Amino acid sequence: IPAHRRVRGHGGADVRGADADPVPAAAHHVAGSHGGRRSHLRRGHRAARWRDPRAGTAGAGPFRSVQGQGMKAVTVLMYHAIVDGEMEGADSHYSVPPATFARQLQLIRSHGRRICSVHQLLYEGLPAGGEPWPVCLTFDDGHLTNAPAAEAIAREEGRAEFFVNPSMVGKPGFLDWPALREMAAMGMAIQSHGMNHRYLDQLSPAEVRAELADSKAAIEDAIGSPVTVYAPAGGRMPENFLSLAGGLGYHAVCSSRVGVWRALDGLPLSPPAPVASARTTHAASGVSDTTAPAGIQAAAHHSGASHPGNVADSPNGIGGNHNSVSNSAAMTNGPALELPRLAMLRGTSEARFLAWITQQPLEMLKQQTRYRVLRLSKQLLGNGGHEKLRALLLRSPRTEPGKTD
Repeated sequence: IPAHRRVRGHGGADVRGADADPVPAAAHHVAGSHGGRRSHLRRGHRAARWRDPRAGTAGAGPFRSVQGQGMKAVTVLMYHAIVDGEMEGADSHYSVPPATFARQLQLIRSHGRRICSVHQLLYEGLPAGGEPWPVCLTFDDGHLTNAPAAEAIAREEGRAEFFVNPSMVGKPGFLDWPALREMAAMGMAIQSHGMNHRYLDQLSPAEVRAELADSKAAIEDAIGSPVTVYAPAGGRMPENFLSLAGGLGYHAVCSSRVGVWRALDGLPLSPPAPVASARTTHAASGVSDTTAPAGIQAAAHHSGASHPGNVADSPNGIGGNHNSVSNSAAMTNGPALELPRLAMLRGTSEARFLAWITQQPLEMLKQQTRYRVLRLSKQLLGNGGHEKLRALLLRSPRTEPGKTD
């Protein structure tokens, strides 16, 4: 059994706690570097760690593996933009208003849960008995409004996953690399949504491989942290995708399949090896972060016909043959874990949100049935036909192909 699949036991308690104070709504938008704007994130947030209340010392360990207690599954929520109204780069159907998001963070705490990232569970394990049960938050696309969302999560001593496309970083409506690094410093996990926002089931095997490998290399170079979790655009995955992802160094894939994370037996996994960042190389050569996206786009343009690591050919040197790529190539893992998620929409009611985080069986059945109907629509109509039908039902202009999850 590969080292990161070794079983160490699992468990956790479903504990209901006292109501927490509401988190102030993140009503402002944090601007990126594009067009002369800069991001301003609060510094000094300390990353949250789970502690055993029986240990009695401040340094007493993170998550612990405990068998046979409490819930047997983890709810993983999928967010996109956190915005009220229209904003560049945001799909209004998938956008959650800041006040609603703040209320949802409060509800997680007041119902005895704790906000955490997928990374946190993968490599630190499940909470000890008596600790709040986790709810994982993930954000797709890297929208500009994810920065204040990260701040709100950090104020709750939580962590979350933020899946980005390197080719979109720094473009209007999307976060830039400095903002993403500040989020990583808060304890947020910056992970891959693909090099470009493309549906993988429409690409050749070589293009699929490049989307995974090149994005992993680019993010590791820019952030300096391992990239081991992937979220496919639109939830579209070709055959044998989990095996391919695992072979390239990904330990988990956050899909759009509806459900809860039940495959908890092997947690925690062995942590990934540290990666080297190319940031110091960029500084020495005089290349700034604001020029990085253009070079990444140039590399992505020909990624379909190239091998993993082709982003090294970009003018700014983002990605490519750095330690991050060599680490990935050396890994011979089993298939990545598939983690189902529940998509947060503008119209998601508070009652439904509570049913999701408390895993009410009837609500789970409703959502799984809805997912099967939508999946059948995609299979019968194709991606383009499904998007036309979706736009008609939502009475909104059809989105650009590949830009909607």
